Amino acid sequence: MRKFSLRLVRSSERLFWSGRTLVRRAYAAAWATAPESMGDDYDFAVLICDHDEVLGNLNIKRRTADTLLPSETYFRQRHWEGQCEVDAGKVAELCSLAVCASLSNRERILVFNGLILGTHLLGMQEDIRVYATVQRTALINTLTRLLKYPFIASEIQDVSGAGIPDDKYWTTAPMPQLYYLVHGASTDTASFKLLHSFLRDGLSIEPVCGAPGPAASAPPPLALE
Repeated sequence: MRKFSLRLVRSSERLFWSGRTLVRRAYAAAWATAPESMGDDYDFAVLICDHDEVLGNLNIKRRTADTLLPSETYFRQRHWEGQCEVDAGKVAELCSLAVCASLSNRERILVFNGLILGTHLLGMQEDIRVYATVQRTALINTLTRLLKYPFIASEIQDVSGAGIPDDKYWTTAPMPQLYYLVHGASTDTASFKLLHSFLRDGLSIEPVCGAPGPAASAPPPLALE
């Protein structure tokens, strides 16, 4: 029987790369994304694990004075301004959502819920006030309806075309859209309810591990069958 744990890791941890391997396999299968086209320049990974087997992955990229968010390449720089009044250093992006395909429906729901909860817990610890994310509307509607997370559609939806991957995620209608999740009372309430459910199911939570610093060395390129 699987025993799920929620782990929050920095890119300096080896387990970070196990999550990236899951992402490459999942995106190749679902969206025909070429593994070599996917970058790994993220700061954190929210992982759901069974011991050291990664079953779910969600990456987080922080905005800094020297580093843009991935969505700033696709849409425009500082696209959140006007809707989210926050310092750029407190903005981050959610990327590379992937869940192991071999899980049962119940397990997939547990993993998915844990990933969303993990982003909020990490945001509280790292003082991230706004998450941007590029997702399909159906997924955002599900999160809003079932988990009560208050995602806000960005007023900026015109894609610049620069650097957009040539895969089915971006070329299949309807196009993914840009959304924001702002830390506040509604988000806290949704996360508290999800945390209660998560712990009730016997799942464990591990705090952020890995010291800030250079990312761990990447493993050899993944060969997909």
